[in-house]
Amino acid sequence: MSRLSIAMILPLLIAPATSVAQTAAPLGRGQHVRVVSRCKVATNLAPDCAGDSRWTYTGQLEAMAPDSLRLREQAGDGDLVIPMASVDRLEVREGTKGHFWTGAGIGLVGGALLGAAIGSTTEFCIDECTAEDAKAGAIEVGVAVGAPVGFLIGGVIGAHKRTDQWRLISIADQRVGVTPRLDALGVTVDVRF
Repeated sequence: MSRLSIAMILPLLIAPATSVAQTAAPLGRGQHVRVVSRCKVATNLAPDCAGDSRWTYTGQLEAMAPDSLRLREQAGDGDLVIPMASVDRLEVREGTKGHFWTGAGIGLVGGALLGAAIGSTTEFCIDECTAEDAKAGAIEVGVAVGAPVGFLIGGVIGAHKRTDQWRLISIADQRVGVTPRLDALGVTVDVRF
C-alpha cells in the first residue's frame, strides 16, 4: 500500500474515535434547562410530591445542590426549588433548529394540490386539442407551477419556524454525594461531573 493511500485512510479511521471521546460541557449556572419532576413546586411553597403525576419546568439554572435544584422560571418572580430525588429527566437547551425541509415538503404537496385544483377549473391548450386534453393540460400546468412555488414558500416558512433543541443530562453524573465511612472516622465525598 502506498504512503498516499495510507495518508488518506488513516484520518478516516481516527476520526470516529476522536468524536466519541469528546464529552459535553458540564451543567452550569445560567444555562437554560428543562426538568421533569414528580413534585409540584411553586415559588415560596413546599413541594407537593403526592401522586403519580409529572410536571415539567423550564427556566435558567440558578444552583444545583445534592438535595435540590434551584430554577428561575421565565415568567416567575422567584426561584423554584425542586428536590433532586423527584427529578425524572433533566435536559439542557443547545440552541434552536429551523424546519426548512418539513415546510418545503408540506408546501410542495399543498402547492401541487392547489395548482391541480385551479387547473381543473380552466382549460389549457397550445395546439388543437379536445376538451378533455385541454382540461388535463391545465391540471398538469397547475401542478408544474404550484409545486415549486409551494416548495419555496413552505421552505421559507419552515426555516423561520424555530424550535428548541434539548440534550439529555444524566442525573447521576450531576450529583454530589456524602456518605459516612464505616472503616474509619470521617465521610466520603463523591463528586461527579
